[in-house]
Amino acid sequence: MNLWWSRVISRNYENAMQTLAMFPDSTPAGQFGVNDKTMAQLITALAMDDDERMQALLDDIRIQLDTLGPREETLETMAALTLAAVAGIEGNTSQAEEYVERWLNGAGLDWPDRVVYRETACQVLGIAGAAEAAVSCIRDGLEEPSMLMPFIEPKLPFYDSIRDEPVFVELVNDLEKS
Repeated sequence: MNLWWSRVISRNYENAMQTLAMFPDSTPAGQFGVNDKTMAQLITALAMDDDERMQALLDDIRIQLDTLGPREETLETMAALTLAAVAGIEGNTSQAEEYVERWLNGAGLDWPDRVVYRETACQVLGIAGAAEAAVSCIRDGLEEPSMLMPFIEPKLPFYDSIRDEPVFVELVNDLEKS
């Protein structure tokens, strides 16, 4: 997945999809409750504005998430971030924010997971167009232990939908000063 990731952050989406084609389709669900390949394809399709592929992947992800059990229990696991991403991609920003908040107050209380996956939570908020929440998440992640890297995080494609929002511009300016 590292090669895929490097291609996404360099915005080489066609090669990112080609890289994913090398992975088997039948890999088991990852800790986010869905097949890692499927989630990576969804993120790449979103970046490519490939609505047809995105819809098929969303349908597949919904089926995978339905096997996890009651939604209330799912929100206490890492799958809450997948639910947040799906909500955000579908344009339901407030639902995405709620799922991320539930993760931060549930599974996110597991500090090792919070350290490693806070950046994912912030990126999901960026995908959802939740500028205030994404910036708050990034700022918190830079103050607490996390994998967030101030020199790269705001440049990632996950924040394209909020890139021109004043709160995000302010964050970028603050990071450039430090």
